[in-house]
Amino acid sequence: MIEVQVHRQLLNLLRQQPPDIPWPHQLTMGRLVARALTTGRNALMQVSGSGEHRLSYLLPALSCPQPVIVCAPPATGQHLLRVELPRLREHIASAKPICFAQQWPHSDWQGVLVTDVAVFLRDCLKGGRVFPAGVTVIVDEAQGLEDWATRALEERADPGDWDVLRDCLPDRAEALLGWRVRLAQDLLGCSAERVELDPHRSAELSALLSGASQLPPPWPELLVQVGQPGRILWTQTYRSSGQFSLISSPAEVATTLNKHLWSHHPAVVIGEALDPFKQAVTFRARLGLEEQMTCLQFPADRREQEVLLYLPTDLPDPTTPHYYQMLKPMIEELIARAAGPLVALLQPVALRRQLGAHLAALFGSRVTIDSSRSHANSITLCSWEFWETHHPYMNPPVTLAVCNLPVPSLENPLVAGRVRLLKQQRRDWFREYLLPETLGRLQRGISPLRPTQGLVALLDNRVNRSYGGQLLDCLTPARRVRYLE
Repeated sequence: MIEVQVHRQLLNLLRQQPPDIPWPHQLTMGRLVARALTTGRNALMQVSGSGEHRLSYLLPALSCPQPVIVCAPPATGQHLLRVELPRLREHIASAKPICFAQQWPHSDWQGVLVTDVAVFLRDCLKGGRVFPAGVTVIVDEAQGLEDWATRALEERADPGDWDVLRDCLPDRAEALLGWRVRLAQDLLGCSAERVELDPHRSAELSALLSGASQLPPPWPELLVQVGQPGRILWTQTYRSSGQFSLISSPAEVATTLNKHLWSHHPAVVIGEALDPFKQAVTFRARLGLEEQMTCLQFPADRREQEVLLYLPTDLPDPTTPHYYQMLKPMIEELIARAAGPLVALLQPVALRRQLGAHLAALFGSRVTIDSSRSHANSITLCSWEFWETHHPYMNPPVTLAVCNLPVPSLENPLVAGRVRLLKQQRRDWFREYLLPETLGRLQRGISPLRPTQGLVALLDNRVNRSYGGQLLDCLTPARRVRYLE
């Protein structure tokens, strides 16, 4: 059986080349992925963020006789090709071909195809035929799957598309320019870079373009979606140029994923902190995954990956003016006791700059704002979004100060649109969307500290609210410390 073969090969490989970061679930996951590939049954697996789980799906993919598609972000795909797969080839005898490509090599291909998940989703969700149906798909880093699918299904008009539109409609060029200039002025007056387009402006644009016989792409597709239920029309502002993009995104992707992906491809979905619970009911509902599928949750190793958790009790609500005054001495104390790099996650830009200026006066060039250049005793202030994107390229901090919980902001038009849809469906938008998103981002945000068992200082007193118990549960394994040493 493939499962037994994978177990033996993986065990021998781990004995010959022990991983840099031990992960106790390699063999179990390897057997279960092999079973999923053999039976064609869908599986969902929640893993820790070390990346050591990848051998547990690559080896079964090389061992099974049928072709397999591995979908991952480009950086992960390159790591698989340059590090993980050559390592397997050195120790495992397999003639199965491997390639990295943006399309299916040929109709008789029976190998492992590693491809960019964004390319795969665009083809699959928009009715393309680049990747044949029926081939098992392994999706790695599936915590980004909802966002990837949303981008694959969006229609957008970038600044250059406006100029092409004006050239194609010379009789309406002046009116279009006036509409565009007025909107750009309003957007530049907003603090947010992403703003939902109000219905009045949407109606104006529809009226300007109605009756035009030959609109250049992407305008026909975009115009069809203006005012359509289930679509969010929003703008992305580029302050340096004073221009903007107009974007239409789906409020939910579950229906499309179910129809165009899961019904055509057996799938093994792998990601970090996808859902607070093993069965991942909320995650599967949002992604359109079937109810009958194998679901597993591999926790972090308590002996090797337990973080220290500090919860001060005297901090005010982070949305009040008093918070900054209480935060300054707390960060200073954490810096004084940190034996290495420190990162503070602070959302408001103005507050980040204010605190950065204060700390720079005390600690000089050690302090940076939204910078991935870290060193032995660096102090980095950044947003959650910056940390999530750049932490793989930074020195792991020994101290992480979470000044704000990563609750999705209703100022983000995509978040607001998803909440609005759940309200219309009379569903619990907080517990079905905002809370699971917060828990997952918090879990993934602290994972870089687990290998060194660093200190996480949770400086947001919303942890004391009714859902605080779930917040603390998602941080396990963690050992709470009452005093800074």
